[in-house]
Amino acid sequence: MSEIIGFIGLGHMGRAMASNLLKAGYKLRVYNRDTRKAEPLVAEGAQLVKHPGEAVEPEGIVITMVADDAALEDVTLGPDGILEHLGPGGIHISMSTVSPAMPRQFLAGLMLRQPENCGFVSLEHLRPSNEYCRFSRYSVRAYSTSASVQGTQMW
Repeated sequence: MSEIIGFIGLGHMGRAMASNLLKAGYKLRVYNRDTRKAEPLVAEGAQLVKHPGEAVEPEGIVITMVADDAALEDVTLGPDGILEHLGPGGIHISMSTVSPAMPRQFLAGLMLRQPENCGFVSLEHLRPSNEYCRFSRYSVRAYSTSASVQGTQMW
């Protein structure tokens, strides 16, 4: 698999998910505030980066699994955050434990910086699209025992 996935947040859950992606054959660029947490993944073949934005490539895929709102805001909207590097067509999958207001704050920040790249998906109205399937069709199964899409169509 040639696509490189960025993975930010390597606590217990994030590290396990990233490890499963590596085992499934995906190439990963990983970032964590405490770089020691990345060492096992680097030993498995991941590339450690120094800043969140370095984990992302234009039109790429990045997964965040961070502790709280402040951490998510830092890695997305902060200096050298992923927002500055993801660009049009990029996919950010946030699996972080955040407040219900955080997605709205993130979208507001995106609208101010890159209004042409805005989009919002409500989980009640999620439908598989080509871009969504680009990641989820294969990758979700690499770190989860099951995956389903709520809607009228399955891939």
